Amino acid sequence: MQWRPQGRYDAGSKGCPLHYLNTQISGVTAGQAIYGGYLDSKAGVRRPKVSEPAFYLERENCLMPPNNPGTLAMIGMWDNKKEKYIYGSRFVITAVAHFDMCAGCCIIGEVNASGLALIDRISRLGGQQASSSSSSRQGDASDTNQQAVLPREPVVIAGAASMSG
Repeated sequence: MQWRPQGRYDAGSKGCPLHYLNTQISGVTAGQAIYGGYLDSKAGVRRPKVSEPAFYLERENCLMPPNNPGTLAMIGMWDNKKEKYIYGSRFVITAVAHFDMCAGCCIIGEVNASGLALIDRISRLGGQQASSSSSSRQGDASDTNQQAVLPREPVVIAGAASMSG
């Protein structure tokens, strides 16, 4: 197999990077899912930072059903003025089959077989409960019945690539 860099590494029109390199996984739901993406820390509240309106798809137009481990989805923020979900930089990767995907999540891909062991390992890290003032997903579509926690050890995205056989 050959590794090839993929994607854009520049900044978008709002000055936010169009990649996830050197970002930290911001939440883990033990054994179920991991969450990441850019966060804005203004006013002491960590909210998703919307960089580009790149994903206009709604849940029913997703590329695949959310019933496999390794499903990658963008997390939508509900916009009351537009009455629809707006997709920014937040994402979720499932670690289990039949994960209860949130209504505003737009599935855009999946992790290949060689990456599933890493997803499982990250999802089992556990960690500390974030305080309510620093919740990483306040007001967005990733709210689930089980609270995500910060990983005990920092998990940083150090590279991005696609594999071809």
